[in-house]
Amino acid sequence: MTHFTFPESYRAYLKDPAVRSAVEHVLGSKKLEVPDDLEWCRLPDFHAAVLAAHQVRSDYATALHGIWSEVWQRALDDCGFTDSLEPQSFNEQLKNSGYPCDTYSLWKYSFLERVYDIGDHVIGLGVCIELEQAVLTIWMLDRDREDLTTSLALGRDWGSELDDEGYLCSSEKLAPISDCHIALAPLNRSADRALQEIGRILQGKFLFGTRMSTRWVGNG
Repeated sequence: MTHFTFPESYRAYLKDPAVRSAVEHVLGSKKLEVPDDLEWCRLPDFHAAVLAAHQVRSDYATALHGIWSEVWQRALDDCGFTDSLEPQSFNEQLKNSGYPCDTYSLWKYSFLERVYDIGDHVIGLGVCIELEQAVLTIWMLDRDREDLTTSLALGRDWGSELDDEGYLCSSEKLAPISDCHIALAPLNRSADRALQEIGRILQGKFLFGTRMSTRWVGNG
């Protein structure tokens, strides 16, 4: 089974509570001051700890993108309607989802999402990495910006109700983090199913133009 392995700095963060506490202290401080009781000779260690904390945050952001690519991009490459997708710019996406993609925000919200226009519809495909598991998210709006997410028949890998922000999330414990690894097969299966359902709804609404119709029919 294929696994996703976190970068070394984030693995240390996951494994060691002391490291986790130090990182959260550094990143959570608006104005980080040198402790009064720190010995002069240990000052370089203080600076190294600050650098290490920022490395963890940067590596975490990279890991979010890595998981997103291994799961959603892989599913998109096989979904049959990739050519009809128009990725929104970061500014456009921010207006729709409310979640920025900068390093600080990815750490703060533990969430990375990409938003696409497809015909008159909009879809959002996201991933969240918590301390114990990875979670996929999805949403879909029609041309009138009415929610279609709950119209997706996604099966047991997904929840049945939207969360408070209008996202549908993958099931609890679908992709637990074990020894700093995440098994990708359950996430790949869930993403494939989600895009199949999106394709079903779009096909039914005759959104595909000439360039996509032949390919779509060929995929059944």
